[in-house]
Amino acid sequence: MGYKRMTIDDLYNLFRRWRAGHSLSKIAGAAGCDRKTVRQYIRRFVDAGISDKDPRADKGVLYPVFEKILPVTERARPARSELERFEDELRQLIQDPKEPLKAKTAYQFLKRKYELQASYESFKGFVREKGLAQAHKKRVARIELPPGRETQIDYGKMGLLFDRLCGRNRVVWAFCASLSHCRLPFFQYVYTQKQESFAGSFIDTFEYYGGTTESASIDNLKAGVINPDLWDPTLNRTLAEVADYYGVFIDPCRVGKSTDKGKVERLVPLARELFRLLKRLYPDADLRVLNEHAGRWCREEYGVKPHGTTHVAPLEAFQSVEKAHLRPLSAERFEVPVWKEVKAHRGDGFFTFLNKRYAVPDAYRGKSVWVRYTGRSRLLQVFEGHTL
Repeated sequence: MGYKRMTIDDLYNLFRRWRAGHSLSKIAGAAGCDRKTVRQYIRRFVDAGISDKDPRADKGVLYPVFEKILPVTERARPARSELERFEDELRQLIQDPKEPLKAKTAYQFLKRKYELQASYESFKGFVREKGLAQAHKKRVARIELPPGRETQIDYGKMGLLFDRLCGRNRVVWAFCASLSHCRLPFFQYVYTQKQESFAGSFIDTFEYYGGTTESASIDNLKAGVINPDLWDPTLNRTLAEVADYYGVFIDPCRVGKSTDKGKVERLVPLARELFRLLKRLYPDADLRVLNEHAGRWCREEYGVKPHGTTHVAPLEAFQSVEKAHLRPLSAERFEVPVWKEVKAHRGDGFFTFLNKRYAVPDAYRGKSVWVRYTGRSRLLQVFEGHTL
């Protein structure tokens, strides 16, 4: 049990329970201290002339005696002395105006960088005492589903990362996925939310888990859903092809209802904290290296700790239960196409796609058509509606 500093009010409540005949265990449980501590103070009561048979209960009489009983020396606190050395840096990490770290992530950073010896319990007490802890966010209800039923998908903005290819800082987003039954997560950091990137992350998720679930719940972003509708949403053609190829049903959530995919919503702040931690630990890492670390973190750190709701480690639940219920993947990885609606010129019948000009027959001049392009096969197809 951790060290507790007793106050005069604590001693008065201890005295009342002692006089009422409560056992040492009951008094210790109510006071939040050890039985040896209770026994020690009862002995001091007796030495000061206070008896459990004494009818006196006036605080004006007892409190002066209690002041003499309380210890005047402070207990050594080596963990606090160690943490005080990093107070300024800790304050900067947690209260950074652009990319603040949560207290737990800041502790992991100090522990890895300086080989911090203080325990996490001591660290939490220090953070609370200094007023650095952030307020907890509202929790959401989680609905339990059978294994292999659903994958929840979400995007979240992470921050800036220097891109060596273009020589400037770029905004990084996290594609986050979670299996609804076992809660095993998947994080992938990306620079864009375009349709081909979104669909590619979908496929990477399937390959990460080694199979697909029956359905996938997603937000109503344009890379996935063109027309949000509760009963009949219009899916982006690229995502619709991916879902059809892998046999997955796409279930867009209601607009503005994050609770429809509450399991993955909780992971977005964790992905952001991990991104900020990895940036500080590996300042020269690119997006590929960060994703490698993120994959290991999902399995080797988050995956091995018992989940707060299921009380089972996500990786254990995945390997022992959910993995067997996933649908097998196709032998060949799907080549993600790019779809775009263009309008053929009324005069010459040409349209522009990816900075190049193409022509359609005269019958399609002035009409809007859909263009489908796959980079690996270098195949461009033109559709009127669903007709090639």
